[in-house]
Amino acid sequence: MRISPKTVWKAFQKDPLLPLLLPECRTIENSITELKWIKENFNNNYTKKDRLNLIKKSCLKRQKHYPLQYILGDQPFGKLDILCRPGVLIPRWETEEWCHELIELMNENVMQKSNETMGGIETKLRYIDLCTGTGCILLLLAASLNLKDPMGIDISSKAISLANQNLQHNVSYYKNSLSQPKFLQKDVFEMDPTKENLPHFDLVTSNPPYIHDHLHSKSVKIYEPKLALYGNLEFYKNLVGKWCNQTDSFVYELGSIHQAQYVRDCLSNEEWDVGVYKDSANHIRCVYGYRKKNISVANIHWKKVFEKFGTLFAAKKKTKKNT
Repeated sequence: MRISPKTVWKAFQKDPLLPLLLPECRTIENSITELKWIKENFNNNYTKKDRLNLIKKSCLKRQKHYPLQYILGDQPFGKLDILCRPGVLIPRWETEEWCHELIELMNENVMQKSNETMGGIETKLRYIDLCTGTGCILLLLAASLNLKDPMGIDISSKAISLANQNLQHNVSYYKNSLSQPKFLQKDVFEMDPTKENLPHFDLVTSNPPYIHDHLHSKSVKIYEPKLALYGNLEFYKNLVGKWCNQTDSFVYELGSIHQAQYVRDCLSNEEWDVGVYKDSANHIRCVYGYRKKNISVANIHWKKVFEKFGTLFAAKKKTKKNT
């Protein structure tokens, strides 16, 4: 929908830079908010002339749908401040939302067992995040839960570099951890968890490429990395083919119900419960699953966690064999 000349003129009267922000912000109110953030981003460390030039250049970029987070350089993600750079996917509010809910439910359902009860076995959760990008999911979970050797994997060297920067940028949350998050550059399609000396995980998360190419804005389509955006079933086939054998639970973001149904159809009713999580906009956002009987000795009640996290699929009906 085109912006009316009247709206453009009204915006110009408030501030000559506001019309540059209208194509992306769509309203004067949103444009005023963005301009305020952009101005605050270029503080008194600059001369007045340089500051005005940087603000104008930033507004011209926004006119061309350049992502605001790349201009500001960061994005809040829960209690963390996540650095954002071109070439790495920007964290979304939808991801932040399900992470918060998962953390809350996991903390509520940690079973109180002493080391004596567990025979002195270390019972911290073992956790891996695939397609980690900025590291936002892993870093928030690691800052909020009792984890052991949390690990993030991504094929992109830019992503791994930025994830490590984000670890250092938020390092105050991990000073008391026995194990800081670790990020490794690997291709999840070439990894074989059983041959890489990896432990059995309590939880695997991923925000894999899943968006069909007609489902996003110009800002995303033009400027964010296609490697991190586009996909269909590839990563869900990888999940059920490799990673489900190596974990007691998983949460994967997705773009459509058929991706969740694929995961459900591939996993055994006898071993797994599978469900979907909807965000606050009522869009299906994640497929998740947990083993009905844990392999790990970690003190967490996955059934209680995931029964509240989303909606479980009904059990698949058994087909009768012809006699």
